[in-house]
Amino acid sequence: MKKILSFGYDTERPYGFWAETNKGKDFRNKQLEFIKKLNKMLDSNNCPRTFFILGDYLFRCLDNFDKKTLREIYNSENLLIEIQQHSFSYQIFRNLGRDDKKHYLYLIFAKMFPMQIKF
Repeated sequence: MKKILSFGYDTERPYGFWAETNKGKDFRNKQLEFIKKLNKMLDSNNCPRTFFILGDYLFRCLDNFDKKTLREIYNSENLLIEIQQHSFSYQIFRNLGRDDKKHYLYLIFAKMFPMQIKF
């Protein structure tokens, strides 16, 4: 039986103020290098994928790369690759601490599996 696996990858950080810092630029460069390597590996396995790209992130990429280079990195002509808009930007309302995350996950799973969740 043949199985098809497809990957989705959110490409969104850094964005906002952090994107303008040197750390943000370094992070973006590393992420784009990763995307090149990821595409090479997935191409060698004939694996389809979708990149969900935040508009603000893509806009900031133009600080370091021209449009032609970005098209090459995302391999936009490749039939195995789909590029989708993730939105232009979004705000982080607040960071969740470890206890907040545990409580939040509990609420989600408690609704899905009411009698099976024990923490």
